Amino acid sequence: GGFTSELSLSFLYKNSHFDKLLMTNLKKSLEERTMARNSVLHNCAVSTHGYLVGGTTNDDFLRDNLDWMKKASNWAKFSATASMGVIHAGHTTEAMTLLEPYLPPSAPDNDPNAAHPTVSSTGGYAEGGSLYALGLIHGSHAGSSTAKRAEASTFIRKHLRNSHANEVISHGAALGVGLTSFGSCDLDVVAELKELLYTDSAVAGEAASIAMGMVLVGSGAGNANASTSNEELAEIVAELRNYSRETQHEKII
Repeated sequence: GGFTSELSLSFLYKNSHFDKLLMTNLKKSLEERTMARNSVLHNCAVSTHGYLVGGTTNDDFLRDNLDWMKKASNWAKFSATASMGVIHAGHTTEAMTLLEPYLPPSAPDNDPNAAHPTVSSTGGYAEGGSLYALGLIHGSHAGSSTAKRAEASTFIRKHLRNSHANEVISHGAALGVGLTSFGSCDLDVVAELKELLYTDSAVAGEAASIAMGMVLVGSGAGNANASTSNEELAEIVAELRNYSRETQHEKII
């Protein structure tokens, strides 16, 4: 797999009609109105850029305006980093290189006994956004490489298991896992997402719930092609129903 995705990327890149001047004028307009520090407007501008160049891999404007991008804070920083996944959707061969400056640290792959770095309970907006971006890159194209998607899923799942202390990183990891395991009906992935859900964090639990739906999409009872039995699915649904009655967080419900 991957050939179809490469053709799509090549087509979108060559036929992109993105006008860089449009974003330059928008940025200038915000600065002239002394609104450059307004996080809502800044986030809207970043999101606009993501939509304009989605899937084209054209990130020239971001590279030329890194200082402006760095003005994003908190969840706006999460969204700004995640927008790279929209821009580079399907660009699986360079995903890790592109996101390396933002990804959270992890244990060396060549040392199975190495402990995962301690995760701080604060911050993590760029790190969480980068894990979500990794999911967007690998999960956005049906024709992308299955091997690359599985590799990305394994990487994100490692952070999913070890980031419970930080709800922002957990949020991004859960969404990333949901995208890279979309429709797989992998009950091991569902079990890891349930562990995160049961930490009863509103932010992380919301993402875990959505991700479980992505993993199990199309596996409803009565579906002859489902890879999970009706009993297993019924048990999962029952657990989620019970938990929705127990938790006090509307985001999770």
